[in-house]
Parts: sequence; structure tokens; C-alpha cells
Amino acid sequence: MYAALLANPDIDKFDLTSIRVCISGASPLPPNVQRRFMEVTGGLLAEGYGLTEASPVTHCNPWIRQ
Repeated sequence: MYAALLANPDIDKFDLTSIRVCISGASPLPPNVQRRFMEVTGGLLAEGYGLTEASPVTHCNPWIRQ
């Protein structure tokens, strides 16, 4: 989803600065997608891990502003 958003050729037409924190899960988050998303939005994007029975995230990478 984040890679698709960044691939939109019109992304510069939208103000995404209201995004503060997003969490990615279900598949690995490529570092270049994380870095670019944070550059475009100014928000944080963390990769989380969870299990259905743990409701929903058990832990995530640290939120580090770059």
C-alpha cells in the first residue's frame, strides 16, 4: 500500500503532512519505501508484527525520526 501510494505520479499534488504515524504489517517493509514515505509525509512509518490471537500487534521496530 505504501509503495503504491509513493508510485502515484500525482503524489506531489496532495498535502500529506497531516500524517503523523503509520504502521506497516503482514509483509516486510522495504527500507527504501519506509524512508521515502517518511520524506514525503514528514510522518513516521514503523514496521509491526502481530498475530490474530495477540490482537493485533505484539511488537514493532522503534519509531525513529530521520
